[in-house]
Amino acid sequence: MRRIPAPSTVRLTGLSSDEVAEYAGITYRQLDHWLRRGYIPAPGTTSGETGSGNRRRWTQAEADRVALMASLVGEGLTVPAAAARAALPAAPVLAGW
Repeated sequence: MRRIPAPSTVRLTGLSSDEVAEYAGITYRQLDHWLRRGYIPAPGTTSGETGSGNRRRWTQAEADRVALMASLVGEGLTVPAAAARAALPAAPVLAGW
């Protein structure tokens, strides 16, 4: 996975759905399908409104969650199982393990 665009740009504007799909290695259509089915929570929009015609803007953390889900599906998990796993908080790294 590669990070796009530079973090300072992400903080100001967020990532577009096209950028998130490319980052996760899935199609825009797949991303939209996961959103509509509720497997991924909807990100904010540029206008703060919801519905058709509003551009979604994703944070890097949201993009990472989509990428994790795509990776899990690629490894053979079902979409619902991958969504559940991707929704779990990251496990803490234990010192000495």
